[in-house]
Amino acid sequence: MIELGSISLPKSRKHRGPPANSDNVKEFLTKWNNAGISAPYVEDGRWFVMTNRQYTQADDLVRAKIAKAPLGKDVKSLKRFDISSGDALLSKRNLAALTRHFDDRMPWQR
Repeated sequence: MIELGSISLPKSRKHRGPPANSDNVKEFLTKWNNAGISAPYVEDGRWFVMTNRQYTQADDLVRAKIAKAPLGKDVKSLKRFDISSGDALLSKRNLAALTRHFDDRMPWQR
C-alpha cells in the first residue's frame, strides 16, 4: 500500500542542474538548450530548466515501474497488481486489507 499526497502532478517540472560555476555546466546546457520547455536559467547559483514529466498520474507511474521496483521476491512473483485510488480504494473488497494496514493491534486482538 502506498499513500501519496496527490494522485496527479502538473505536466511540467523544474529540473535541477549543476551549480553555476561547476565543470558540468557545458554538458547541462548542451543537453537542455533545446530539450526543455524553457531555456536553461540560473536561480540561486544553480542551473535549472523546466521539462515535461513522463508521468502525471501516480497510477500510471506505478504500473510502469512496479515490475522493476526492489520489493522482494514475493511481490516480483505476482502476475498482476491491482491499483485502486479514491473511492475505488474504499470498495468492500479492499476493506480487510485497509484494516490490516492501519490497525496496529495484533490479529487476535481485532
